[in-house]
Amino acid sequence: LSTNTAGPFNTATGYQALFSNTIANGNTATGFQALLNNTTGNFNTAIGTTALISNTIGGGNVATGFQALLDNDSGDYNTAIGLFALGSLTTGFSNTGLGRSAGTSVTTADHVICIGDNVSGANVSNSCYIGGIWQQPGGSQAVYVNANGKLGALASSRRFKDEIKPMEHASEVIYQLNPVSFRYKP
Repeated sequence: LSTNTAGPFNTATGYQALFSNTIANGNTATGFQALLNNTTGNFNTAIGTTALISNTIGGGNVATGFQALLDNDSGDYNTAIGLFALGSLTTGFSNTGLGRSAGTSVTTADHVICIGDNVSGANVSNSCYIGGIWQQPGGSQAVYVNANGKLGALASSRRFKDEIKPMEHASEVIYQLNPVSFRYKP
């Protein structure tokens, strides 16, 4: 906070933390060069060596971990937790990276979620990338998302059943059905 002139409610702990801050307020920087270049960006939290080091005017960001949100200079409301998380993001808005190197392919997109170590994601707005759910032992399973954005999977009831076998001739009655398609008259 050595160049701070009028920025109130800031906290800086560590060599050159919030070094360039002049009038920004409500920032917390903990670690070597955390929020080093911030001048007017408000309400940022940077915890870790060089976390949010490039930020100048971006606000409302949270970066926890070595070089988290490293290249962010003007992006707002991003959350990066983990070593190098969202490290390549420069101007994106409301992105989330959780895990080591999560979201490293996101540079300017908005509303991207990357969860898991080395889940780099893509620079595609309104997208979600989650590690550890593809090709799990026991085979792949479809994942569904409801209107509220909740992930889920259809669970099989096979584990509650015994003596599962084909219906053979018992299903012949189904083949006797005569399905049709139609349209209602106006």
